[in-house]
Amino acid sequence: MATQASSPAVRDSGGSIWRAGLTAFALSLVANHIIRLIAVAVLSPDPGFL
Repeated sequence: MATQASSPAVRDSGGSIWRAGLTAFALSLVANHIIRLIAVAVLSPDPGFL
């Protein structure tokens, strides 16, 4: 109950900032993962590694 009561206040105080930060963080993680997959696909001698 305490978390449900405090969530609107948190959302009003800085929810958009948190959401933007989490979105940027998630996008950077996804981008790093994709870059790693591409690097492995290009540099790996055997394509069956993926």
